[in-house]
Amino acid sequence: MQDTPNILNATLPLKQDADSQAKLKAFAAEFETTWLPKVWEVLKKSQMVHYARFTVIDNKYMQILTEYDTDFITYSKFFAKNLSDFFQAVFALVDGGPPPAAGGERDLTSIFQYIKTKDLPCVGGKAFSAYGPRTVAEIQQKFGITI
Repeated sequence: MQDTPNILNATLPLKQDADSQAKLKAFAAEFETTWLPKVWEVLKKSQMVHYARFTVIDNKYMQILTEYDTDFITYSKFFAKNLSDFFQAVFALVDGGPPPAAGGERDLTSIFQYIKTKDLPCVGGKAFSAYGPRTVAEIQQKFGITI
């Protein structure tokens, strides 16, 4: 058993040309109404994510920041399957992101490798968790939480 949930600090470089920046602005403008409800629903369904947030830094980087149970591949496969359209939209904005294969889909192995190269480590290599190694499912069960 690990001490804390796994951490993802994916910091993705964004395309800087005018057309891509306009698409980023449109993506951000519609995020709350178009993407957020679906993303939140899948996060709840996963029962493995403690926290998740998305940030854009100076229109140069998009961060996907999460704390999650399970291993990286299981976690990634779940979200690749359940939020493929969301990640297609994100990767369309990313400079040097995994290229789409035939039919517009992306190869999962390429995506996993790409994300791992953009996953910034925590300073000191660890993150604090007030509830130690407990999983989302354990916490929800202990406190009768249903979301």
